[in-house]
Amino acid sequence: MKKIVRVLFNRNMLMLYIVNFLLADPAIYVFFLLMAAAFLEKYNYFILAIIISVGRLFILPNFYNWFAGFAKDKYIQDFLYGLRHSLKVKLLVAILSPIPFIIECFILSNCAESDFWGLLEGIITLYIFSLFAGLLGSYIVLYIYWYIEDKIKGRKVN
Repeated sequence: MKKIVRVLFNRNMLMLYIVNFLLADPAIYVFFLLMAAAFLEKYNYFILAIIISVGRLFILPNFYNWFAGFAKDKYIQDFLYGLRHSLKVKLLVAILSPIPFIIECFILSNCAESDFWGLLEGIITLYIFSLFAGLLGSYIVLYIYWYIEDKIKGRKVN
């Protein structure tokens, strides 16, 4: 048990959590900024939400490229290698990445849907919102960045 706690809460893992959930997943901030822009009719909140949504796209590619050389932990290196080269890991991360945002939204909206289809529709809507303002979109941009980077490296070798 101590080994699991030590692996999950070392400084490298904590850094990974902070970057993923606070910087690369600002969907909850964007959600509140858009609501404030709509209710208060202050368009500077809307502009700030757009800036945050676009800025978060550059966080994961820069962080993971730096973090691959910084983190010496075996588990993190295995995760980064799997994330970059394994389709299964990419799909798993892409499917699981919007879940914290969905949980936050259901808690904040006090959503207690009794209808299964209404709940499913809400989850699908939040997945789509996470694509444009959340962690899912950040990971997709990261995968595209790595694909382009590998193609460029392949051309330089040839």
